[in-house]
Amino acid sequence: MSGRPRARSPRRKSTDGSAPTTSRDRSGSSGDERDKDTERHKDIEQDSDVERDNTADLLADLDQSMLDLGELPDLSPSIRKEPQPEKTLEELLGELNAPKPGEPDGFAKSKRDSFLKSGAEVFVKPETPKIKISWNPKYNNPNQITVYRVQEGDTIGQEISGAIGWESLALDEFDDTKWVYHADGRPMIKGQRVTGGDPVFIDRADLVELTYKSTTTLIDDLAKRNSKELRRGFWEERRQELEGAGKVSFSESVPGINTKAIKDRKVEEGGHITVPAAEYDIVGFMSNVTVAHGQLAPFSVIINADGMEVVVSPDRSWGVEKGHVDKAKELNLNAKLAAKEILEVFHADDSFRPYLSTPGWLSDDQIHYVTPEEMGAVFVLKRAPESEDEVKAAELENGGTFNEGKGTPGVRIGADIYVQLNELGTGTEYHEAIHKLSHPALEHVLGHWFGEGLTEYFTRLLVTGLVRDGKIVRSDAQYSAQYKAIEALVAHAQVTQGELADAYFKGIIKPLYEKVATAAVHPPFSAKKPFSLDGFAARLDPVHAAEALKIFETACGDVRDDNTATTTTTTTTISADL
Repeated sequence: MSGRPRARSPRRKSTDGSAPTTSRDRSGSSGDERDKDTERHKDIEQDSDVERDNTADLLADLDQSMLDLGELPDLSPSIRKEPQPEKTLEELLGELNAPKPGEPDGFAKSKRDSFLKSGAEVFVKPETPKIKISWNPKYNNPNQITVYRVQEGDTIGQEISGAIGWESLALDEFDDTKWVYHADGRPMIKGQRVTGGDPVFIDRADLVELTYKSTTTLIDDLAKRNSKELRRGFWEERRQELEGAGKVSFSESVPGINTKAIKDRKVEEGGHITVPAAEYDIVGFMSNVTVAHGQLAPFSVIINADGMEVVVSPDRSWGVEKGHVDKAKELNLNAKLAAKEILEVFHADDSFRPYLSTPGWLSDDQIHYVTPEEMGAVFVLKRAPESEDEVKAAELENGGTFNEGKGTPGVRIGADIYVQLNELGTGTEYHEAIHKLSHPALEHVLGHWFGEGLTEYFTRLLVTGLVRDGKIVRSDAQYSAQYKAIEALVAHAQVTQGELADAYFKGIIKPLYEKVATAAVHPPFSAKKPFSLDGFAARLDPVHAAEALKIFETACGDVRDDNTATTTTTTTTISADL
């Protein structure tokens, strides 16, 4: 955003109790000209003082907001030259784990993730087919968006030279009745400047609904409340158990971080290590710190591993849900699947057949079975490693991402799918194969976690017969929260299986927005300001998914007794904003 917003001078009450006046109101009044000039100059000076004061306050607010967002450095400590206390391990690790400016956050994030940080808000008027963009001047975001010319027949034309900033689109309205798709699969919506000018197309991922902020605030507040209760109860008991035992045991290897590397700020230079399965002495705890991908415990444990202090997650000391893996091994379901076997399952299901692409959409050379270490390298390299040396190099290059891959059953990257060898017989191949058929618009607009929930939804439909016949053992824990969110769309918003399939396989996601806007209108939402599907999708990550489902059910009029009081308390705090 270029420049800073100017503050207007407020209208002031006159001293005699008459209507508020400004210097302009008094020009041309009768009376002594000298008194008029004196009074006028005094008013102008007062107005200037007010404007300067307001502007100074506004600039201070802007700077503080940017400072809070990490957009500006806090120069005050260096100016004051006050001695700074030595930072703790927790603080150092928090700094190291903080996302760097411009750094991608995860494997598959929607374009909206970066846009939402800009402070831009999009307003939907349910009574009209218009979406109006409003720039929030509180945030000074330098990011720019790209728009495209509208050609004859409402087709997407050339990219407009020089991307346009959000602030310049503040007066645009966008027609949500027709979606047009870019050649790369991105859905576009046509916009028109209210004041005139040529229409343009904008990426739907750059828009959110009016109630996005209120929806996500409700979810976040409920998640914080539930998290505090868990910390006071379940997790505090788990920590006391570990403190009392003084030891922690792992039945399989776990990722860890060398505390020396944290202190030396060299975590990415060999600080990530693999801790072998064994029993270890506990030498300390790190509160409010997580060191492993998907860690549930709100604290980490410092152990002594061969004379080296290492920070690890305590999650796996209580075991990991691996019953389906063990069951598959018991049933000798250890065969690698050929592409032909997977394709036969898809073609045998009438509901999937219309969405299958060319006959050779999956081939043997696109299916890779890898060890946990090789999967770690896949996450770093975005391809299969060619040698053991390359695996080791990948771990040194990015130990955090490497460990994330080691704990992931399968992944699809481009046209290839990768499955860990220890997941044979669990149906992971089918989940990743369904990913291959997905339309890019779905995750581009609604995000990674919504996409995973819908992928798992279709996976369970596809493999129902295989599970029944004992050919695979599928875990209900796989993307459980995200799967339940998709089930809720069907149960509460009357989204049909066909509409879900069209959204996933064809990118036709507009009906999902319409169904949610029609169904999720109960207090604190309404028909004019319904629950936001964009906000729902943005909060389907493991930390917020359960609360996102709860707020969605509330918006649809389904308030359960198990958490009614909590939800009611939360909704009343934000209802005024709706």
